[in-house]
Amino acid sequence: MANTVKAATPAADSQQVLEADDDPVVGNDLSAIQPTMIPPNVKFEIDDVESEWTNGTFDYIHGRYLAGALKDWLKLVRQDTPAPTASPNYKDFDFHTFSDDDTLLATSFHKWNQLMRKGLHKGGYEARPDHHLER
Repeated sequence: MANTVKAATPAADSQQVLEADDDPVVGNDLSAIQPTMIPPNVKFEIDDVESEWTNGTFDYIHGRYLAGALKDWLKLVRQDTPAPTASPNYKDFDFHTFSDDDTLLATSFHKWNQLMRKGLHKGGYEARPDHHLER
């Protein structure tokens, strides 16, 4: 894997980074909250994943818990550029709350959840990325 770069959010499994050996690993975040004790092959960039990606092709792309943080999931999925032998890996949750017997509907948590989803939607953010992530 010489001359390749792996991209991952700081939330990526540490085992993935450890298995990368000497290959370069690039983490991306909006703010400088990354750990300081990292392997020498790892570096973090401060950038917005919704901006155009300009740093090449990646062997591994991993994003986790981005629901409510992105405005355009389709743009993100279209612009990720894995190597031909790799595939992107997105793991997320769904802001939609439910219970099998509808007892959740009468709770303050459900009300908070509805208000949170409404606010995210008003701001243009996607709270339910699941339908964008299936390929």
